[in-house]
Amino acid sequence: ARLSTKSSLPSLGSTKSMKVDFRLISATNRDLDEMIRKNDFRLDLYYRISPVVLNVPPLRDRIEDIPALAEEFLRNFAERHDRPLCSLSSEVISLLQSHNWPGNVRQLKHEVERAAIFSNGGVIEVDLLQRSLHGGGLAAVPNRPFVGGAASDDLQLKDHMQKLEDVVIENAMQRLNGNKKRVAEE
Repeated sequence: ARLSTKSSLPSLGSTKSMKVDFRLISATNRDLDEMIRKNDFRLDLYYRISPVVLNVPPLRDRIEDIPALAEEFLRNFAERHDRPLCSLSSEVISLLQSHNWPGNVRQLKHEVERAAIFSNGGVIEVDLLQRSLHGGGLAAVPNRPFVGGAASDDLQLKDHMQKLEDVVIENAMQRLNGNKKRVAEE
């Protein structure tokens, strides 16, 4: 049997028309109505991209979603890394709900996954999350101000990353009884 290399798609550069079916999903944190009023956004473009508009408030305005989101992040993390599933204590949920979350849902995901990295499974308690938050996270203090996307304590990204790396290595050394080869492999 001979395989055909011809496809039904037109060649690159072809002038032949082709029907396509796609869905465009876009997101912004800008006020498009205000931008249209100021002529900063084209009205015709708005009507092309906005047949269905979903307004999703920031995480700080829907703290009741935090427990479900955190549990989903933990479940996905455990599956991706073949690790035991962790859960959050009620104190941790309260701590998470007390933060402003300037990084929104992505920041919550990172903080919960960071705590899961340091956990050996079971219940994540406040001390583990606080170590995670202080070990490189930017949400260690509720409503902490951000200036230009950086924490107000002027630590550089490399400093945060170094602190986090040190804590991860230290925890791995303890968990693997000082076996440097296994720590390096992990």
